[in-house]
Amino acid sequence: MFNKTKVDALAPDLQAVLKYAAQAASADMSWKAQDRYSKDLEVIKGRGVKVVQTPKPVLEAQLAAWDKVIETLSVDPFFKKVIDSQKAWAKRVVAFQLEYEVDQKTAYDHFFKA
Repeated sequence: MFNKTKVDALAPDLQAVLKYAAQAASADMSWKAQDRYSKDLEVIKGRGVKVVQTPKPVLEAQLAAWDKVIETLSVDPFFKKVIDSQKAWAKRVVAFQLEYEVDQKTAYDHFFKA
């Protein structure tokens, strides 16, 4: 996070350095998270922790509860603007993923299924 006034006062080349450094740091953390989370999962499973995905009925109940929260908080115009923007983004991005990206499970099972 940067002070906008201070950033706007910088020369364009320094503004670009900040912009691309922030993007690189974000990408770096995404890759590190994938590495760390997958390693951590194996560690806790090795300690006997039973790991299960959220059951569909629980997820559906969470989504129904979230619908109520959204409805209640959407009386605030700013909240409604933000949630509408998030929903539009998710609708477009997830629709793309569902249509375009291949099912990773098929390839995973091909190479690693026990």
